[in-house]
Amino acid sequence: MAHLRAGGGEPTLGLPTWLPYPMIDASGAVLFPFRTTAMLAGLMTIVVVSRFTAGACPPEPIRSPDSAH
Repeated sequence: MAHLRAGGGEPTLGLPTWLPYPMIDASGAVLFPFRTTAMLAGLMTIVVVSRFTAGACPPEPIRSPDSAH
């Protein structure tokens, strides 16, 4: 997801835009909400990976240290 985020460039860090997002104005500023897109892609990745790994590693309740004996 960092590629999606960094692809839109970051003026503070001096990173140029290197992914061809839509909605780029004449000055080179990206008007497309690429930060929101990167956040949603990360959220969807977490959900999908969690669903796929739930069968191999089912969730277990957290036990307190007192009940471990």
